[in-house]
Amino acid sequence: MKNAGLVPSAAATTKYSLVSTSSAAQADLDGAQSVPGLNPGQTFTDEETVTIQGNTPLGEYRLQACADAGKAVSEDDEADNCLLSAGTILVTTLPDLRLSAVTLANAPVSRHARRHHRRSARWSRTRASAMPARRRSRSRW
Repeated sequence: MKNAGLVPSAAATTKYSLVSTSSAAQADLDGAQSVPGLNPGQTFTDEETVTIQGNTPLGEYRLQACADAGKAVSEDDEADNCLLSAGTILVTTLPDLRLSAVTLANAPVSRHARRHHRRSARWSRTRASAMPARRRSRSRW
């Protein structure tokens, strides 16, 4: 952010949102950036982490940053406070968690369980060799 005016500015807050590339939809992001007061011509640069809310509709968005989002600073031009990113962000479906293996370490095993495990392992090897490769690759839970 830069103070393009001729007098010092008060502290302000930059807020972030997602603006849809295909509709008028806009989604606020969790997080904001505190900007200290700036002298004329002074620039403030910092990084901020923001979070996309869970109820954000799926789609493609541009990131929008708006300086002085709370209108705390009186300015000559209030229309130049927001800027859209050149790149886009794709909000997709929910995660798909999968287990690929489960291991039980250092646990006592009964005699019956060991015998059953050996039979299961033998059965799995013979049955697995007859299965198509794509079915053997991973269990989905």
